[in-house]
Amino acid sequence: MAPNKLERVAVFDIGSNAIRLVIADLHHDTKKYHIIEKVRLPLRMGKDVFEFGIFTEDTFKKSKNIFKYLLRMAGNHHLTVIKAYATASFRQAKNADHLLRYLKEKTGLEIEVISGEKEASLIYLAIKSAIDLSQGRALLMDIGGGSTEFILIERADMLKAVSIPIGALKLFQTKDLTAYEELFEQFRTSFAAFLPTDFFSQKMPCLFVGTGGNLRRMGKLKKTILGKSDFLSIEKTELLKIYEMIKKYDPKQLERRYRLKKDRAEVIHPAMDLALAVFNQIPLAHLELPNTGLANGILESMLH
Repeated sequence: MAPNKLERVAVFDIGSNAIRLVIADLHHDTKKYHIIEKVRLPLRMGKDVFEFGIFTEDTFKKSKNIFKYLLRMAGNHHLTVIKAYATASFRQAKNADHLLRYLKEKTGLEIEVISGEKEASLIYLAIKSAIDLSQGRALLMDIGGGSTEFILIERADMLKAVSIPIGALKLFQTKDLTAYEELFEQFRTSFAAFLPTDFFSQKMPCLFVGTGGNLRRMGKLKKTILGKSDFLSIEKTELLKIYEMIKKYDPKQLERRYRLKKDRAEVIHPAMDLALAVFNQIPLAHLELPNTGLANGILESMLH
């Protein structure tokens, strides 16, 4: 049966560093959506997973309370569909199935754990709807808490994608500098293995596009620190300047000085390390930062 021309839906993006809820109207006749409300809560689903390999009892209790709160909020909107997608922390937790059953029992919410490849395909849909990818080739990147996704594009078509199980929160939670450097080198090696050596050698325009809360924050820091008005893109030289400015501050100092939330202040340094590692392996010096992400990709997938 064909969907109604207008549907009001809720989408949960359950990341490793935060949970996002988006309420939106889907206009099936025009294939467009309109966001009514969005909420981000800094519940670190990946905190214990990346240290102990499991969700702890504390995460069980906190996640139950947060999902109950968000579902009450969503319930005020007369929804027709609720979709909840979980990413890296659930993919990597040994007891993910236990938490899924617990949340279903306590809140009624059914959560789908998506593969890294599906996550990448949804990010592709989000970016494709925000930026014209039809003119040449593009490298798309999403830096999350527990993984980083890359997608290669040619004239708007997805050539291939990869999900590297290393993100900003996972790096932040390493026990010492040696462990950090080992994980960081794994990231660099994995990206180098993914990227064809001749990808940027063709005579066609090339784009580098990034999504995720950490990358959006880098764009905003460009405005705060460098006084640049455009926060929807960043140059490699600008990112290096910002990195040099903030690397001397610890997370608490970053919170106070740049008004960062605690969860963002703790992971912005490793997120910049990841972004700069990619910049250093490609011949591009400009990164587009559209205001879109996984939740937008989920909405796009519901329309098409």
